[in-house]
Amino acid sequence: IERFRCDLRTLSHIIDSHAVERIDVIKIDVEGAELDVLRGILPEHWSRVQKVVIEGHDEDGALSRVRALLREVGLIHFVESVPACATNGLNNYLLFASR
Repeated sequence: IERFRCDLRTLSHIIDSHAVERIDVIKIDVEGAELDVLRGILPEHWSRVQKVVIEGHDEDGALSRVRALLREVGLIHFVESVPACATNGLNNYLLFASR
């Protein structure tokens, strides 16, 4: 295993640093850390986000927590899909949420 050191920034840090006023789509594929990414968006920034696309892993009910968080911030139109690999015992999902 090779290890790398890197700086981490929340999405809200990036939004503030670059004065981002509108985000059409956030695409998240972080191998199980989906909630960590979403929690890195401050409440005042969520109104700028129009859509979220997540390739996630439903470990210990994570999908329901992701859906609840997205509902809380006003992203309510969900379309979920289970990739072919999920039929082979994996817990992957694709989630599309929009305003």
